[in-house]
Amino acid sequence: MSAPTALSFSKLIFPETQKSKNNVEEITSKKVDSESNVMDAACKGAQFGFRLIGAIISNIVAFVSFVAFLNAIIWWLGHLVGFEDFSFEYILGKVMIPVTWLLGVDFDDCEKVGRLIGLKMTINEFVAYKKMGEQIRDGQLNRKSEIIATFALCSFANPGAIGSMIATLTTLCPSQRSTITKNVFRAFIGGTVTCFLTAAIASLLMPEDGIKN
Repeated sequence: MSAPTALSFSKLIFPETQKSKNNVEEITSKKVDSESNVMDAACKGAQFGFRLIGAIISNIVAFVSFVAFLNAIIWWLGHLVGFEDFSFEYILGKVMIPVTWLLGVDFDDCEKVGRLIGLKMTINEFVAYKKMGEQIRDGQLNRKSEIIATFALCSFANPGAIGSMIATLTTLCPSQRSTITKNVFRAFIGGTVTCFLTAAIASLLMPEDGIKN
């Protein structure tokens, strides 16, 4: 569901207002360096792979660390006034209440699902799914909210993925570094909204009382 939705939403972010250049006449092959033998090809591939992996790891560490640093500052400010739970997760949980309600989540669960979305957007979806599993075991979410949250969290729109995407694309195409870094936040928003749209469709097709176990 998310693949065609992502393609459609990307056209909204980047509308094709001019004649498309994605055709055989416009696409030309560039000169590719040839390897002298198998060993030469293996060495070049290993060197490029090592450089790519290094760039991905360093970018992931940088982005995740930066978000953790900002989260620590927010927590410290909350701690000064005696509010220990103040964090990105808490803020996004409040901000996402209207969004989760529009997706079809029961109002009693809106903040809980909003916090899960905030957790996914500031850390990653694996941590958010783990937290959701704990809430399901404790009976904190009803069946409908659980299914909507499952769709809403299903994306790689998180700081680590941003770093990984920048590292991969800039390594493969270093001449387009400025274009990639300029548009990466749009991709983050696009991935997040795409999952919201699929969650909304799932909610629309679901019975009011949810799906029975």
